[in-house]
Amino acid sequence: MASTGGSTDQDVIDVLTEDHREVRELTNQISTSSDADERRDLTDQLIAELVRHSVAEEMYVYPAMRDHLPDGVQAVEHDTKEHKELETLMKQLESADAGTTEFEDTLRQLQQVLVDHIQDEETEQFPQLRAHLPAATLV
Repeated sequence: MASTGGSTDQDVIDVLTEDHREVRELTNQISTSSDADERRDLTDQLIAELVRHSVAEEMYVYPAMRDHLPDGVQAVEHDTKEHKELETLMKQLESADAGTTEFEDTLRQLQQVLVDHIQDEETEQFPQLRAHLPAATLV
């Protein structure tokens, strides 16, 4: 891996931030595609990525937030609520026909929740974690 800040390993925040970028890219590709089969494939990829990402946050990041951030308990409750919203929307996307307006509406809702979730994490929670935890712990 490339060297970042003197460390040869990416920390959990680097990995999750990269996931955010990939997820945003996938939602944009789905939005701009007019091919229903391609939209379905990309949506299945998006759902798999979001599930993996959510599990990683819930296993590794949320316990650290809860234990080390001043408002950690409330932040975790907020993020967990957003994960539940995303879960509901992903289930709706799974069963929706990729060529319908129902699909497009659900995708837009998912994008809105994602934007809020990513903004909270990248502008507030991740910087706080870096400030409160040793770098080695985050790797």
